[in-house]
Amino acid sequence: MKKIFTLFFGLMVAFSAYSQSLEVLYEGQPFGDTLTLTVSDVENFQTYYFDIANISNRSINVRVKREFVNLLDGASNMFCFGSYCFDSDSPMETFFIDEYDTFSYENNGTDAFHLTYFANGQFGKSVVRYTFVNSMIDIDTTAVTIVFDSEAAGVAEAAEQNHISAFPNPTTGKVIVTLPQTEAGNLTLSVFDVTGRFLFSTLANSDGKISELDLRDYPSGLYFINIQDKNQKYNIKIQKN
Repeated sequence: MKKIFTLFFGLMVAFSAYSQSLEVLYEGQPFGDTLTLTVSDVENFQTYYFDIANISNRSINVRVKREFVNLLDGASNMFCFGSYCFDSDSPMETFFIDEYDTFSYENNGTDAFHLTYFANGQFGKSVVRYTFVNSMIDIDTTAVTIVFDSEAAGVAEAAEQNHISAFPNPTTGKVIVTLPQTEAGNLTLSVFDVTGRFLFSTLANSDGKISELDLRDYPSGLYFINIQDKNQKYNIKIQKN
């Protein structure tokens, strides 16, 4: 009986020692195994900051491994922390997180873990998998899949061809959107911020010609209006001052 108890206790200690220590958050929130990031600008590098939380009762050093599941032709991705940015898949450098602490932009500024992505003018989706490893215990890992989605940027060209516009642009709050010719009531206008976060949506006015959107309650910055009917999607970029 004593041997059985000793074995059981040993197994419990081993399980505890190798339980998952890390959690990955975006904008302060956990997102599960997969996160889709909207790439609004395909001609310039985009940067995305993440929080890496140590949810264990011991300090750890973390290293990162990267795997390209699918990368658009000509696109590029790097990951960075501290003063380092890496284009290799499995560098040996690590960053330190104290027990029950979070390595984040709020705590560490630009030294925090972040990704850069350059679509190089390509419209579509790149998929990259990142694995965060406790360097002391290799089986203590957390893996997430990031989808860099630049498809929405491609529909902006269709907006010009269909004489869709928004004014005033820049705006201080209210925006008038001219809509494409379509059956009344079939258009949905959705508003997103520069990170791709959905803010609100509305249906087109009954005449199907113009619609008014109100951004007065939102901070200054870049916004995207997605206009969608049964057959087509359009994007308009709005600057709020």
